[in-house]
Amino acid sequence: MALQEALQELGFVPPGPIDGVYGRGTRAAILAWQQARGRPVTGFLGAPDAVALQREVAYTRPAPPEPRRPDQSGREATATTTPSPKPEVAASGTAFAINTKGEFLTNYHVVEGCGSIRLRIAGARRDGSVIANDERNDLAVVRTQPSSAPILHFREGKPIRPADPIVVLGFPYAGLLASTPQVTTGAISALAGMHDDTRYLQLTAPVQPGNSGGPLLDLSGNVVGIVSARINALAVAERTGTLPENINFAIKSGIIRSFLEANQIDYEAAQSSSRLEPADIGESAAKSVVLLECYK
Repeated sequence: MALQEALQELGFVPPGPIDGVYGRGTRAAILAWQQARGRPVTGFLGAPDAVALQREVAYTRPAPPEPRRPDQSGREATATTTPSPKPEVAASGTAFAINTKGEFLTNYHVVEGCGSIRLRIAGARRDGSVIANDERNDLAVVRTQPSSAPILHFREGKPIRPADPIVVLGFPYAGLLASTPQVTTGAISALAGMHDDTRYLQLTAPVQPGNSGGPLLDLSGNVVGIVSARINALAVAERTGTLPENINFAIKSGIIRSFLEANQIDYEAAQSSSRLEPADIGESAAKSVVLLECYK
């Protein structure tokens, strides 16, 4: 229903009652919006499109009027100036430390169009800025002041395989769930994404809005990918008649390392020679994973 309301607010759904059904009309509205905004025309609303749509709606909504205050005579005074609205969190995601310089890796779609960025590190919010990005591969690096957050290492040597166990950390539904990173587990289910896109890994670990930018870790606690997208369950259900389960995607570490090297950003790698318990991995990696807030 929120999707239809947003599209209606932007003029892509006709005025009238909202039925909350993801049907032909909603898909046609998504297609029209994607075409009008120059985005890939798929008819499905993936994570980057959802963030862009949310931000566009936020831009179009007028600021609330300033309340009138009584003057010295007790009469209602007419406001002569309107103060600038305070920045509001338009979206949030996850990032993780990759070096000791205060540089954190996240997704491009998490920081796209942000007026300002803040990272919550050890309970304190710090301003950050994007120093490198790759829209095609959905990657970005945010720099803030050097912190005590321990870095995560990228997996070196033998590549990960289908059925290998993995651990995911992130901040889904920030402000609603716990303020600490959420830890989920699963396995690698395929070494390619949608339409055999070899930049991606497919995984079974649960992923929700806000997980984007979180690390995908092997059982040595090393990074094998960054969580990027989850399949649009309603769109798949419309097309196939069944709801998909546990189909999510992460960008492979090889793509990430090439991006970092091309931008001369430091990172560290390590052999995955040990096998730790997922609970131990989650407890250790949580110190490296931070909430990223995008402000307008």
